[in-house]
Amino acid sequence: MKRLIEFASLALVLVFAMSAVASDLPRHRALTGSESVAPVSSLKARVDSLLILGPWGSGAPYNGQFQDVAGNADYNGWTTNDNTLHLTSNWSVSNYNADKLGAAPFKGNLAAWCGYPYVPCSNDEEGGYGNSWFEVMEWRTTVGDPTQGTTVAWDFYLNYDSEYKYDFTRAYYVTNLEDVLLAEWDQVGENLHIEFAFSYVGDDYAGDLGDEIVLQIVFISDTGWSDEDCLFSGVGACQVDDITITCTGASNVSYFHDFEDGTFGEFATFFDQNFVGDFAYLRNNLGEIDPCANNPTWQATFIDDGVVVPGTGGTLGINWRYGPGGFIVTPEGGLAGPDYYIDNAVVSPIMAWGNQAYDGVHFWFDIYSHEDLDEDCPGMYYYWAVRTTQSTNPDDMIFSGFKNDNTVWYGDATYFRDGYDMGTHMLVDRQFIQVKLAVLEYGYVWEEVGTDGYPAPYFDNALVITFPVEGPAIGSKGWDRAQDVFPAIGTIDYADLGANSCRFDMAQSISPQDDLRNDPGDSIIFLINAVRSQSRINGDPEIRWLLKPNHLFDDFRTSVYGLDTEGFAAGENATGSNYAFDLPDENFLFPGDILHYYIYAEDKVGVSDVGFSIHPVDTTGFTDFSTPYAYNIFFTVNCLPTIVETSPGVYDHPTVLFWNDQMGYGGDNEWYFALQNLGLTQGEVPGGFDTYCTNVPSSGVGNGLSRAGLGGIAGYSTMLYGAGVLGSFTICNGDFKSDPGNDVELLDLWMQSGDKHLFMTGDDFVNDMVNVAGPATAAFVNTYLGVSVQDFDIRPLINNQYAPLIRTTPVNPVFATVDRWIAYGGCFNYNSFDALTTMGDGYRLAEFTDPSGNMGAYPYTAATLNENATYTSTAITMPVGFLFIYDD
Repeated sequence: MKRLIEFASLALVLVFAMSAVASDLPRHRALTGSESVAPVSSLKARVDSLLILGPWGSGAPYNGQFQDVAGNADYNGWTTNDNTLHLTSNWSVSNYNADKLGAAPFKGNLAAWCGYPYVPCSNDEEGGYGNSWFEVMEWRTTVGDPTQGTTVAWDFYLNYDSEYKYDFTRAYYVTNLEDVLLAEWDQVGENLHIEFAFSYVGDDYAGDLGDEIVLQIVFISDTGWSDEDCLFSGVGACQVDDITITCTGASNVSYFHDFEDGTFGEFATFFDQNFVGDFAYLRNNLGEIDPCANNPTWQATFIDDGVVVPGTGGTLGINWRYGPGGFIVTPEGGLAGPDYYIDNAVVSPIMAWGNQAYDGVHFWFDIYSHEDLDEDCPGMYYYWAVRTTQSTNPDDMIFSGFKNDNTVWYGDATYFRDGYDMGTHMLVDRQFIQVKLAVLEYGYVWEEVGTDGYPAPYFDNALVITFPVEGPAIGSKGWDRAQDVFPAIGTIDYADLGANSCRFDMAQSISPQDDLRNDPGDSIIFLINAVRSQSRINGDPEIRWLLKPNHLFDDFRTSVYGLDTEGFAAGENATGSNYAFDLPDENFLFPGDILHYYIYAEDKVGVSDVGFSIHPVDTTGFTDFSTPYAYNIFFTVNCLPTIVETSPGVYDHPTVLFWNDQMGYGGDNEWYFALQNLGLTQGEVPGGFDTYCTNVPSSGVGNGLSRAGLGGIAGYSTMLYGAGVLGSFTICNGDFKSDPGNDVELLDLWMQSGDKHLFMTGDDFVNDMVNVAGPATAAFVNTYLGVSVQDFDIRPLINNQYAPLIRTTPVNPVFATVDRWIAYGGCFNYNSFDALTTMGDGYRLAEFTDPSGNMGAYPYTAATLNENATYTSTAITMPVGFLFIYDD
């Protein structure tokens, strides 16, 4: 108990002087496949830059506002688009990738191709398939006597090339009860001879009259990773040739078609013609619930008021009715119904690139976002996309697919300026560029199926700025970067020190979401793209690393790097602009090691003009291991625990683990500064601490502490947990919203092991555990934390105070050296704190006071101590993250 009290009180005292308001970052989640280029920092603004898209008076040739110079509504050349509306089939008769297809393949052979002639991405071939396709090629015949059965023999030749486990070519036959799946194909197949035999038994024929045999070849793709967005490269989706169909019984038909006449013969092609509707509309004087900012000018919105898209009747909000007339963005599929999901965009004009010597590009925009990921949320996200063309004819832009980082974004109910480096999505020698901003209901993928929607998002003030660069563009995907790690064996083996190798893995689990299995990707992935005029990637990009080794394990470092403490490894091109990097998983990294790394890449123009880039751009502190924050924590790998030999054959490691579950979301510096001022050093024994950082914690990709295993953390007696302003995906339970991590099971076992001390802070983590993440996390709160959630926002319950004074209770065994502090929730990060009351054995250590600073006005606890006698474990809970603790 003493250790927990000591850490809690001293950390709080020392953190006061460090607190400062910082703008919250937008949170982000991957679509199927992968994650995002980091937001642009304002520190990267170039003096020698050129505006392509900007506001009135900026001199930009294209306008990013939604009003004219007099302040009247005006799209300024922007258009709107319902991305769920498909106007034509993507099936065609073509010789594309058909030379080696069929029973007797030949050059110039024609086949049925499901695809589109997309401009090639880097390291790709021209053509392929796009996102969100549902394409059908169908054959029908009528039987004479539908009470009699028919035997069908169907064979054809097939090429396919699509994303593994997400995009499929399928073959069906259709009955009056169901579409019977005969087979499905993904990845790559060449000239497969497909043969099926099946029977209609009578009275199960398809068609309105129940008298038809129906055969279908279907291609379906998800919303990301295709030739359209350049995150996948191939020659798909599929090509089909030399089809033979033989029916015997109630129908006696033989049919063959090889497409050499340039037609589909008896086959028909069609696509999903349901569409949600185009709800884009310019509105001004919009309502919002951000008390720190508002925008009375015209903004692009997507609200279903029943007028913009007639026939829906409008969609009224349930709890969030601050929009026009109380209407919100439809979470129920608009015109298409609840099985469909809105995907609406505003699209810029096709814009001339301008100065060809300026190859770097940033995209900025204002966004009012509102998605709280609460239990009844619809999962209403926003995203951006860009496309370019090398053609001097802007009409050829239609052959370029919109690209983005395969990521959707969300945030609290606030206005903020958002921006991204788009270099990894550019074509070399681009002549024109086009951008779009969009809303997408995508929560169903993560089991967010509620209808408690919002009027948001609103978009305004878009800007595209170009500037000169010295090398290729490098994009970093947060969950594709390396993750802090424990020994792969899941425990600590002190008898055989060499068995404690730590893997070098990415943060993201690469198992399909439905598998709920935590299987980290072995390689880390970076987007690297040549953007300078006439340039190409020069040689292999490299990961360059520097290691602070734990010398206890030097005798076991038998990997290719041996005792080297610095080095580099060449990357390998995966698909498109994706490059994979890896370091040894065995006999290279061990507990106590700290690794710093960055990515290096070159491009080349002509014979001698070689340029280079590094990522991250700022490598300050690369050689400095003195503190956890000396170098970029997003490019640091901590291998845990830090094991030391205290005497021959006797080993120990720090007893304190700081779980940083808030990286980039508030309070990192406050935690580290507090620990430093306590005289604690990372990795020291005795008296030090270890750090485990969750990379991109807002994305729920299964990289929480659960990867350590109980054996990995058993030796820690105190755990400090900081969730900052995260508010979602804090402590996961293994089946919530397809997150494969099971943090709560690990924490439960750890607390049950006895004499454990847990200190947890964060603005909304308790509400997330109780009301969102599921019964397992709620049970953990009941068992160990001694608190009950009354509301996710305490402000209305304490006279709407945004910076309430907190005072400690008179008889207080913990906060002996401090008796008051401020919970700052004001501008420009107007965050909420959970309204908690004590329950069971929970003891209120501190409380929120009334506006005059008086105690006893409210029942809510600002710090709670709970002792679990069964497991002799204790916990302190604080509903305020360290970033928002101020002195008074």
